[in-house]
Amino acid sequence: MSINTLLFPLGLLPSIAILYIIIRNYEGKFVEKNIFILFVVGFVFGIFIYLLERFTFFIESTLNLLIYSFLFSLVEQLSKFIILNLKRFYDKAITIYGASFGLGFSSLFATFFVIELVAGIEIIFFIILVISVIIYHCNSGITISLGIRRREKLKYFIISFFMGVLIWVIVIIFSSYNLVSILSFALSTSIFFLLYKKYLPFEMLTRKEILSKKS
Repeated sequence: MSINTLLFPLGLLPSIAILYIIIRNYEGKFVEKNIFILFVVGFVFGIFIYLLERFTFFIESTLNLLIYSFLFSLVEQLSKFIILNLKRFYDKAITIYGASFGLGFSSLFATFFVIELVAGIEIIFFIILVISVIIYHCNSGITISLGIRRREKLKYFIISFFMGVLIWVIVIIFSSYNLVSILSFALSTSIFFLLYKKYLPFEMLTRKEILSKKS
């Protein structure tokens, strides 16, 4: 099967699956309309940012690659912050909304992002790298939302920004090595489970609800 036939579902299906995994434990704790709106808005922003980066990206030297990594990560995180910081989305479920926006953002962006910058990689490692980028954008959406929720916007924005720089460096410079795809996936997944297990419950549930789930 050619990569072109995988493009759309390869990004969309994992994004929807991850979103379901996140929200299934918090039914009734969020506004469903906001989940849908932010996923769609994220999808549109992802396409726009991809096109912006696609037509401004020129490989000339390793230094330029690093500069692009910083600039593009900044643009991506700012786009998430601007939307998630809107008052209409500020409630207890903002971390879930951040995940939804990040997953919508990456549902098509991640696939085109990787296929544009990676050449000569085996299909299985291509898929692994795409999914790791999807998970990363989910992580960054949650991280930015945590900052908004906790009123520590700059701190969490910077954390998200450097996560973005790291994924850019991995994809641009080191992605031709198959092992790097696996390491990238392991890193993104580890951060996701940290957020999923250690942070989301305390943002979404009362102490009593958390204790009842553990018992």
